[in-house]
Amino acid sequence: MAFNTPALIARQADALQENFSDSFVHVVVDNSTLKDARREIRALCEDAGAEYVSLPPSHATTGSQSHGLALNWATTNVLRRSQSEYFGFLDHDIFPFAPCSYAEVLQEQSSYGHFQRAGEHRFYWPGLMFFTRKFLSQGTYDFQPRWLGRHYGDTGAGNCTSIYPKMDLDALRAMTINDFHAKDPSRSYVKTSTPLAFQTEAVTVLDDLWLHLINGSNWAADSGHAQKLDDLTDILRVWSGRRSNGD
Repeated sequence: MAFNTPALIARQADALQENFSDSFVHVVVDNSTLKDARREIRALCEDAGAEYVSLPPSHATTGSQSHGLALNWATTNVLRRSQSEYFGFLDHDIFPFAPCSYAEVLQEQSSYGHFQRAGEHRFYWPGLMFFTRKFLSQGTYDFQPRWLGRHYGDTGAGNCTSIYPKMDLDALRAMTINDFHAKDPSRSYVKTSTPLAFQTEAVTVLDDLWLHLINGSNWAADSGHAQKLDDLTDILRVWSGRRSNGD
């Protein structure tokens, strides 16, 4: 998915080419609201050899709703028409910083990712998840956010009423997830300060392979957002070094 930040798409394309060892086609589904951003993202995709798909205008009123509608549209209009057996969803601000492969785990189970919770319900965070055709065939898919009883489930929670009840979630391997200071892999980040501090100072690391920049589209209206984007290359270099050094 892409949303108004061409620089992130360019860096993601480079990171995938460098680190994702499974055979893949990088498809950028663009739900940007800015015309200039769409033009630039299309040009970046042409340069990087990625496929570009422009989404139609959305009636979404929140970022989560926009994300969910984009995932539903992409599943119907891109994935369903693809001949691939394996698929993955990547947010525009998540990057592999070390060699990774998911073909093996998807031969063992139909989906792989990190589970979020809404009360008693669990659902995959769709910012980074991998799945097969079998996963989509288990019910009517809906990646929209949803209220599940008294609990709000963010993007992806709509599948809690269709797909996930048919799955034994306890039997599935899941991604690890941890928060760290962006420029210091040795320091875990504890959310004891303001929410904006977390958006500015932290990154989330999944499976010790993927770095989620957090707030890539500046949905939190963070005053430090521009600086974090400027620092992205340095941040990824630090984290790649962590793997190279065996930390």
